[in-house]
Amino acid sequence: MSLERKPSKVAGEPPPDGKPFHVGAHVVRVSSTNARWHVTVDAAAFDRWFTSEAEAWAAGVREADRLQRLADS
Repeated sequence: MSLERKPSKVAGEPPPDGKPFHVGAHVVRVSSTNARWHVTVDAAAFDRWFTSEAEAWAAGVREADRLQRLADS
């Protein structure tokens, strides 16, 4: 798993303040709206929101890692 930050374009409409972050082959974006933090992984939005940026990032990284493990198996 690589936590190196790289510029990226992701299909779909990115959140206004969601900067792309690569986790392995996956792109995680975290954005906030009205004190709620939202996550997308590979342009697929989570169906829930988070109360802190740290929780949102952790959930996004866990999901990207899970997807990578599935792809590698």
